[in-house]
Amino acid sequence: MRTTTRHRRGVSLAMPAAQNAVIAAVRPHEIGTASGAYNMFRYLGGSFGVAILVSLASVMGPWCCHEDGTTLGHE
Repeated sequence: MRTTTRHRRGVSLAMPAAQNAVIAAVRPHEIGTASGAYNMFRYLGGSFGVAILVSLASVMGPWCCHEDGTTLGHE
């Protein structure tokens, strides 16, 4: 559980730094476009991450149910 908590803190600290780097790298009149592109790629990356996890879960099979169809924990 500690590794997950550290990872969450790392990502939450890295995102503002990455956005500041993107904003600092463009001219003042391009800040809106750069900010929009940064957010689009951030959300696009998150969407691909969720899609990959869902496809991996579907390939691994029904991990939440017994073979007779009953849910785990509800014998």
